[in-house]
Amino acid sequence: PRITASKLADIDCRNPTTQLNATGAMSYSWAPANALDDARKPNPMVSIDSTTSFILTGTDANGCAGKDTVTVEVTKTGMPLFVLPNAFTPNNDGKNDCFGIRRWGNVEVIQLSVYNRWGQIVFQTKDPKQCWDGYFRGQKQSAGGYTYVIRAKSFCGDIVRKGIVMLLK
Repeated sequence: PRITASKLADIDCRNPTTQLNATGAMSYSWAPANALDDARKPNPMVSIDSTTSFILTGTDANGCAGKDTVTVEVTKTGMPLFVLPNAFTPNNDGKNDCFGIRRWGNVEVIQLSVYNRWGQIVFQTKDPKQCWDGYFRGQKQSAGGYTYVIRAKSFCGDIVRKGIVMLLK
């Protein structure tokens, strides 16, 4: 059989996993298997930290086998993306009512902290679904700039991002 091995993409800091694809046979076996979620699937997920060549063996209905190889490159470039607003309006109108990271990117551990102008933490979370509603200890906070700090661990190492978000009334 004519076996074809391909990959969805290479691996980098934004995409720490990828998927392999196999065509041309009825059953498949990928090697090395330890980096795959299932070495017998035609489209296994790959999680590696160095460039690796995967050998695909495919067998057709007659028991005939064919092989192909695909290499997944690993580069430590392209930091994970964090998408977050630069201002919010906590007025319960259903639009921009709280400040949080809207897209977390590919990270393992993350913490978002928000500080007032005196350096006091007014909000902190490790839950990607939580966001700051503009309150601290039950009190609405004043309009103005608040410093945020994002701490995360990614495939490419530790990340610290800082910035200012405007609380608007």
